[in-house]
Amino acid sequence: MILAAVSIATLTGKDGILGKATKAVEEYDEATMKEEASLLISEWLSDYYTDGTEIEGRSKTTASGAYIKYENGYVIYEKDGKTYEMEVNENGNIGDIMDVPEDKSSQEYQARHPENHIPVGFHHTIGSVSEGYVIADDEKNEFVWIPVDGTKIKYEKRLGKVNFSLKDFDGFKELSSIEEGIMGDMLGSFENKEEELASKLESEEITSDLKEKEIINNAGGFWVGRYEAGINTTQSREKSVIETTDEMGDNEEKLTSFNEYWKQHKKDVVVRLGMEPVRMISPSTALEVANSWKSSEDEDEKHVAFQSGLITGAQWDVMCEFVDWDLCNAVNSTWGNSWNILGQDGYTGFHSGQPGSNWITTPDVLQKPANEGSSGTNDTKRCTYWVFPTGKFVNSNGEGTEKKHIFDITGNVSEITTEVPKNGENYKMRRGSCAMDSSSGFSANARLGNQSVNAFAATLGFRIVLYVK
Repeated sequence: MILAAVSIATLTGKDGILGKATKAVEEYDEATMKEEASLLISEWLSDYYTDGTEIEGRSKTTASGAYIKYENGYVIYEKDGKTYEMEVNENGNIGDIMDVPEDKSSQEYQARHPENHIPVGFHHTIGSVSEGYVIADDEKNEFVWIPVDGTKIKYEKRLGKVNFSLKDFDGFKELSSIEEGIMGDMLGSFENKEEELASKLESEEITSDLKEKEIINNAGGFWVGRYEAGINTTQSREKSVIETTDEMGDNEEKLTSFNEYWKQHKKDVVVRLGMEPVRMISPSTALEVANSWKSSEDEDEKHVAFQSGLITGAQWDVMCEFVDWDLCNAVNSTWGNSWNILGQDGYTGFHSGQPGSNWITTPDVLQKPANEGSSGTNDTKRCTYWVFPTGKFVNSNGEGTEKKHIFDITGNVSEITTEVPKNGENYKMRRGSCAMDSSSGFSANARLGNQSVNAFAATLGFRIVLYVK
């Protein structure tokens, strides 16, 4: 009996002979599927470059009896009554094989098909879902799809290891849970109350409920700004946009001037490469500008209604999960523009000097300097830092800030979110780090709860998201 049991165990189970044989067959089938798909894609791409024959919609039945079609960045593979799909990246490489469910309205399926959720006025430019699927409008505003499939990536807040001033103002504190440091979110009112989007998001009170969760799960994701919100600055200036040299503060007169400036110029705000990041803006005004930036109640066969908003705490966490949570959770990174990171030789474009609210060019400068002092008390007076145009910072090792086609989520300017810390209702969370922070103490998913809703800073900006059906 013992020998019989041993024999059965040897034959069956995942690691048994039969289990290994089944796995080998599956691996062979997958290799065959990928090989057939790759050969066809190569053939179709060759035709495109030779005579201009479009690859979209092309199909063929292979010698093995499989029906293969190219559709919206995917190879559709049908055989023996089953349907699979494989993502094709911009270089023509084939991704993982995924089952296609009978119910194509499932969250998992929608998450990996952003072409079903392109906002009115936008079109796909580069990238695949796994690498970062990018869309742009006619004004070159760019956004990246953050897939939320409900299994691999869920729409929820996640606690990173770097958290400052969440419960109080005593600096860094170890937290055991998000709830220990976060009061909730305030999404604010939306100017354009598109019935199925903005009305669900509208809120004048701080709430721990994720009001946007239903919308994002239904769509299988959301669009995040590829860059920090910016303005197209074409001339150097020695002061801020309202002619003050203050770098930060809550001076009531200057705050009123800044708030009025950004409200009057909100149509000048863009999400584009090479722009001056919007700075010297209070969290309350950033929320208003982001919420009223763009929206559309219209839709057609290829485009959906949408509503812009300020990035939430959960959206920042999900974005970091999509990029690479461990990378975003690490300190001492070199891929962001912090004041102790040396810049690449030869940069001569716009940047901020010190004081950091100006916007200048210095054609004789060879590289952005690294740390010239020590952090701590009055660190902004003891170190040199530059804010760079969106997407432009490259370190001395030639490494830029782009991850999954998203730029500057660490360093450059810290970014305001809708999240409210436990330390008080008059404060908002800023995420990531900024040019005047040292990379040795900050990470891309760092939370800092010391930003008053009525204060501004030369290294504080924000990022816009788009909600879609």
